[in-house]
Amino acid sequence: RRAVRHGRILGVKKTFMSDLAKVVIKLNKEHYTELIDKKDFILNILNIEENKFNQTIDQGLDILNSYIDDLKKSNTKILSGENCFKLYDTYGFPLDLTKEILKENNYELDEKKFNQLMENQKNTARSARKTTNYMGADETIFNKLDTSIVTNFVGYDNLEDDAKIKSIISNNKIVEKISTGDEAIIITDKTPFYPTMGGQVGDIGKIIIDNNEFEVYDTFKILNVKIGHLGKVVKGSFNVDDNIHMIVNQSMRHKISINHTATHLLQAALRKVLGNHVEQAGSSVEGNKLRFDFTSFEAMSKEQILEVENIVNDIIRRNLPVKKQEMKLEEAKKLGAMALFGEKYGEDVRTVKVDDFSFELCGGTHINNTGEIRIFKILSEQGISSGVRRIEAITGDEVIKFYNEIENKLSNVCSALKTNETDVVKKIENLIDENKKLKNQNSQSKNVNFSNEIENIKPINISDMDVMVEKFDNIEINVLKNLVDSLKNKFKNYFIVVFSVNNNICNVISAMSDVAINKGFHAGNIIKNACKILSGNGGGKDKFAEGIGKDITKIDEAIKQIIEEIKK
Repeated sequence: RRAVRHGRILGVKKTFMSDLAKVVIKLNKEHYTELIDKKDFILNILNIEENKFNQTIDQGLDILNSYIDDLKKSNTKILSGENCFKLYDTYGFPLDLTKEILKENNYELDEKKFNQLMENQKNTARSARKTTNYMGADETIFNKLDTSIVTNFVGYDNLEDDAKIKSIISNNKIVEKISTGDEAIIITDKTPFYPTMGGQVGDIGKIIIDNNEFEVYDTFKILNVKIGHLGKVVKGSFNVDDNIHMIVNQSMRHKISINHTATHLLQAALRKVLGNHVEQAGSSVEGNKLRFDFTSFEAMSKEQILEVENIVNDIIRRNLPVKKQEMKLEEAKKLGAMALFGEKYGEDVRTVKVDDFSFELCGGTHINNTGEIRIFKILSEQGISSGVRRIEAITGDEVIKFYNEIENKLSNVCSALKTNETDVVKKIENLIDENKKLKNQNSQSKNVNFSNEIENIKPINISDMDVMVEKFDNIEINVLKNLVDSLKNKFKNYFIVVFSVNNNICNVISAMSDVAINKGFHAGNIIKNACKILSGNGGGKDKFAEGIGKDITKIDEAIKQIIEEIKK
């Protein structure tokens, strides 16, 4: 951002950061090979950020220059921390730029006050967020756990296994025992339960000992080496060091795994349709839906969305094997496995491969072949931030459910319109045409009434002005504006203020001729004063203004005030 500003100072009018980046990439590509792989992505992001910052810098500089002018007038050398914070917090203007520009103009800033305001904002955010982790358990409680406890995940191939309870947390305390009704986190030496990680939600299921049962409704990582099972004792009791049997909900795991594999297929299809600049920018994989965030610089067309859908469904129909394999990171990279940009990986990694279509580094759970997905449907595609788009999609049973709901809605529409599915579109088109004709007839009817209203208005001549201060009922704002325009055309030296009550709201419009303005009248001021009486607000220019009033009982009082103002 500082470079962008200095580029401007040097007279560079166009965006230039991506041109500089091309040189950097060229000089460093031998040692940092990912710069070539991500070249398009890097250059596009730089262009987006530079264009966005150019808008910020224009607005910020205008405001900062006005602050500097105020400092000159008041003969003050230090810009207040409040103004610096406003520039930063409201307008996105970086502090280092503010400091630099002030220094160039021989001014300083109250950085101590700025930092205080920043800290206050952080504290407010923290208290709103309440840094807690499940059941209100503060993060520090996990730091009190025995550091030797490590949970081994064994759930890629087994959805049931025996394990030992190593620790229990309940009511924000490390405890030895829990009983019926207690909510708790159970930590074990090993587990088939996959924890929330990499966008995939944690497994659910149950933990049992004989007739004792603990329902698990979430699984998550603790301090990166332990896995916690959040849930509630359904019956019986559980103790530290108990030997237990752990059972993952097989149906839910399968649905989650289906959606995770579908997410990989979606990313590969997006890269085929949109280009290799597409990078994963986040994901959420649940049992009933999936969400995939990706880098892209414009909205997808309907044709592109359909093409992505068709590609994914084609891979599903081919029933291709989904191969999971552990290998060294360098080997995976050499084989062409996709890694998340900026993500850190260990020496040993897990890869997920679907034929020659998709090959990614991924530690999540997946199905054995693409046919298990059955069908894939994109529900929505939208932008969520600069250069990042989001797709939400469903698979399998959820798609069937989705189409059943659409079919039911279509059936209800047909029933209401007394037609069948074949003719429903034509029926709707006919209704739209009919509605347009009725609107035209209604408009013509209003114009007749409108003409009558104009004919009934008899202006009062005061000091060479045709004064019309009128009140109407049930005239919509657009019709009211047309009425005012007609009066302006009919009378030359007009002074117009009209009120109309519609749905318990009063619309007010004022129009002033040059003659009225020369006598000191101002349409905007008249509307402001009238709307104050009506407990509303409004305003405008000297020739035309409008407003809204909430207290319709005081219209006569507002009219009286306007008449008195004319008399004065």
